Amino acid sequence: MSEVTGNGINRRQALLAAAAGAVATGVIGGLNAASAQTPEAPAATALTDDVVMTAIHGALAKATEIGVPSVIAVFDRSGTQRGFFRQDGALTISTTLAPQKSYTAAVFGASTADFAANFSSDPITAAALLKLDNITLLGGGLPIVLGGVPVGGIGSSGGSVEQDIEVATAGLAAIGAA
Repeated sequence: MSEVTGNGINRRQALLAAAAGAVATGVIGGLNAASAQTPEAPAATALTDDVVMTAIHGALAKATEIGVPSVIAVFDRSGTQRGFFRQDGALTISTTLAPQKSYTAAVFGASTADFAANFSSDPITAAALLKLDNITLLGGGLPIVLGGVPVGGIGSSGGSVEQDIEVATAGLAAIGAA
């Protein structure tokens, strides 16, 4: 994890600089013109209100099906919360964790479980990332990619990591992004 890049900094330094800059601005590779919804652009490439609500409803249906009261959050690629719902009986801490999972998946464009796995052998970088606002390495956050365009993230909290991933995956499936 310490190989040097072409400009003389190691991979860890480059990652921390990128993460700090992304969190400071709230964006990593923000939306491009192709992902903006226009009357000609299909909703399948934009994180519209309907897409957000459909994802939340799909996730909630799975949470209900498996008997795990959950909190679902959806953030867009710029790090802005677009949707949030807490089911009756969901753990209070889940109101913090679901948005963190969604935000992390949205701005880094990776599932939080995969993101965590990338740092399992690098506890220093993981600790530095966790000092940043709204970042978590807990599984249950998934990126939303529509029409090949990363547009946000969905996060679920309320059960085990496996259950949270299952619930978030159902949200993606509801919008055709699974």
